[in-house]
Order: sequence, then structure tokens, then C-alpha cells
Amino acid sequence: MPRDISKADPSKMRFGYMISWFVIHSIFRIYFRGRVFGRENMPMTGPALMACNHQSFLDPVMIAQPFFREFWFVARDSLFRNKIFGGYIRWNNAFPIKRGKGDTTAFKTIIRLLKRGFPVIIFPEGTRTHDGSLLPMNPNSFEVAKRAKAPIVPVLIYGAYEAYPRGAAIPRPRRISLTYLKPLSVEDVAALSTEQLAERIDLALATAMDRLSRGERPI
Repeated sequence: MPRDISKADPSKMRFGYMISWFVIHSIFRIYFRGRVFGRENMPMTGPALMACNHQSFLDPVMIAQPFFREFWFVARDSLFRNKIFGGYIRWNNAFPIKRGKGDTTAFKTIIRLLKRGFPVIIFPEGTRTHDGSLLPMNPNSFEVAKRAKAPIVPVLIYGAYEAYPRGAAIPRPRRISLTYLKPLSVEDVAALSTEQLAERIDLALATAMDRLSRGERPI
């Protein structure tokens, strides 16, 4: 783990994280000509499970940067093998998850973070898209929100695939849009099955993506 969760304070931002936030925020606004929709749908205090589509390696830091608070996110364990890159994403509150198997350690970590009041970014598709389209979601991804009694905020990142697709050496200056959709409340999360949650979130993301692809506002 990058930090001792028991000592992490969701009401404060570390100085180092603040510097990283400022750099990423500036890159998003200037290099990627970033746009943000639905900012009001993101809770500014308390826990939130951010359920996002996955277009590129840029996604976690891009999704977190519109808001001046610390986010945490899961990343596949193989990304931590490179000491430089692994150290960087740990610095930005990443923690590993083993893909293709039930990772109880990562599962418990997400629940602990949510219960402490942090927003946590997950990618229910499980892997990056190969062509920019949405992939099927794993309903089990949403069990953590049920256990932690946290709302779920669907988040669509659009344009990151064009900016930094699989195989690209460096990101290209393409416009990236972030859309924070209406949250599923704690009551919604409790009442719906994980399969129903996956269906609701998939529909919300697909609708927003379709609108953006047609040059319309996503919400």
C-alpha cells in the first residue's frame, strides 16, 4: 500500500499529491483541451465509488483532477513491476489488484477506503478498450459499494482512447471529456442487485457516449 489507510485523512490533501494534482490539472486543461460535465454530481465530502469506463492509462489521474480532494484507485498488479511507474502511481494513491481472480485484499482495501470517506476509482470493464467502445461490466465490481454503504458515481471518459490508445508511445493532444453522471444513492445501491447496478451504469455511460459522439452535451 502507498500509505497507511488508518492514518489517511479524507479532509486533507498531502502537499506532494497537491503538486501532482496541479500538474495533471494543467495538462488536462491545456494539452488535452479538457472539458468537464456534471461536476455537481460528484460528492465533495464522504465516500463515493467512481465506476468508470477504461480507455487509456491516463484515465485514473484524469478522472481525479477536476476535484480538489484525494482519490484512490485500483490498478492491475503488473503495473507495479516497473519501479519508476509503479512508484509514481503509488504516490497518486494507486493500489494493486490481481485481474482475472477474486482479489480479497484489494476488495477489503476498497471497503476500508470508502468507510473512511474517500472516493475510490474502479474500472468495472476490467481492462482498457481496444477500439474506444464500452466493454461488458463485471457486476461483482459493485459489491464493495453494497458492503461499504457508499453511493456509486458513473463516470465517462471520452477521447482518452484517441489521445493514448494501446501501443502508443506518448499521449497525443486530443480533446478529452469527463462526464460525471447522476449518482446511484446508498438506497439505490442497497435495493438493486449487482447485475442491476451494472445494467444501470452501462446504460448511463452508453447514453452519454452516444451524445458526445454526435456533438451533443452528454447530460
